[in-house]
Amino acid sequence: MSEPSELPFRCVQCGAWENVLVLRISHQSAEKPIHFHQVEIYGCDGINYASAVRGGSAVASSEQGDGETWGPARFVVDGDRERNVCHWRMDGWRLAKPVDVESFAIFNMCDDEYDHRLRCDGHLVELLNDAGEVVFAQHISQELDVALFDQAKGCRQRWINEDARSIMANVSLEVDAEDPGQLKVCATRMSGELLVEVFTSPEATPAMLCEEIGRLCGLEAYHLRLLLADGRVLRLSSAPEPLRSYLENDGNENGE
Repeated sequence: MSEPSELPFRCVQCGAWENVLVLRISHQSAEKPIHFHQVEIYGCDGINYASAVRGGSAVASSEQGDGETWGPARFVVDGDRERNVCHWRMDGWRLAKPVDVESFAIFNMCDDEYDHRLRCDGHLVELLNDAGEVVFAQHISQELDVALFDQAKGCRQRWINEDARSIMANVSLEVDAEDPGQLKVCATRMSGELLVEVFTSPEATPAMLCEEIGRLCGLEAYHLRLLLADGRVLRLSSAPEPLRSYLENDGNENGE
């Protein structure tokens, strides 16, 4: 199965997609029902939070099908991108908890039977936060969302929030053995390759660390996502707590 980063994508800009709880898709008419293999919703850590194994769920205003290979809403969160398919009028994907979303992907039908793959043209896609506010809305278009209709590309596409396109790196924080007044910070790519090693003050903030790493690596600071051992993510918009507070609660100290 291809990784999310390998999916055909389209970048969109519309501010922050913060505390997202629901992705909703609705059609324009009953003649164009919703047929999808899978919908995936990714947080800043690259995890698909729409998946049933992550607590995600799907509901539909109506369903039709045999219940075995097509029909039920649960098929779009079962992790199978190519076999079972949903069939309904309107759908909502609900996450187990609010998540800062940076992208989502839709896996459309690939066959030509009844022009299944063309039916999503015009469907409205919306992201709603935990307050019920729409933070993103867009109608699917054959003109703009080409990959979603292209059989050669698997009729699948990912929408990436351009304002929050992420560059993930694992990061460790530790007190410098030679200078206890400094923190040693090692950032490595997800492949394990060393990205950078820097020394900074324990009073520095996550934003300051992102700025420094971005400057040294020639990257935009707002794209950086620095993943700690305990799963927390440091980014430019993180709370302005000093890095020493993350060190004190680092999962490494608890053997995690």
